[in-house]
Amino acid sequence: MPHSHGSTLPVSSVPDLLKTVIQFPNFKYARGESKEYPTAFLPKVWRGDSTHFDKTPVNENSLFTVGEIKILKDCQADFLNGKLTDPYFERFIGDPKKEIDIENEDLLHWTALAQHYGMPTRLVDITSDLLAALYFAANSNPEESGFVYYFRQNFNELHLSEKVERGSSFFDIETVATDVLDKYPATPADNTTSIIKPSYPNARIEAQKGAFCFTKGIDITAYAGGYLIAEIPAGDKAQIIQDLDRIGYNENTLFPGNYEY
Repeated sequence: MPHSHGSTLPVSSVPDLLKTVIQFPNFKYARGESKEYPTAFLPKVWRGDSTHFDKTPVNENSLFTVGEIKILKDCQADFLNGKLTDPYFERFIGDPKKEIDIENEDLLHWTALAQHYGMPTRLVDITSDLLAALYFAANSNPEESGFVYYFRQNFNELHLSEKVERGSSFFDIETVATDVLDKYPATPADNTTSIIKPSYPNARIEAQKGAFCFTKGIDITAYAGGYLIAEIPAGDKAQIIQDLDRIGYNENTLFPGNYEY
């Protein structure tokens, strides 16, 4: 989905964004992007030059590609050798040594973990905290404008806190499989995008008040109903980051953990 600049409002400060969002009732989710990508809401795994990435489906019935499984196996290796540590994940995962493949019931768990520690996946991060979205829009690419999107319509929110098959885990696998993979034959469809809310968020998801858009297809966007509400000029990014830091939004508070990818 291209940026719709005609509806964009300039935002040069934290109060500017708060004044802007008041104009849009029923705020639920937002996303910050630190520059204008050719396609907004495109998962990181599909961005840029991905010619090195193997997009071959694992098999004809699988959503996941060979390249994605490799990324998740790299994530697993880092977890098992201690490079990546996450107490939430350690508590709620099944057998972390079980081979990652499309039969692994923790496949989406591994995908969520990889996403929140910087690895490219088909998930797209969103947040219910508008100021967190502003931070992500302003914190990088200092020479380019950033953008904040408001989720106003066309999404199906999956509440995954009640029905779990094995103890307590990040996702209710049965609900995700039914609602995301089967009920909606394409995500995003023209009228619905599925948003996954982790049942038991890890520290980063919790700090960022995060959720995910889950995409089925290759090289498609994660959300069909986005609305661009704010453009952050490059020259204002540094001051916005300073102001956010004063009220507790910074790298330490939004990215707890000891792992860099």
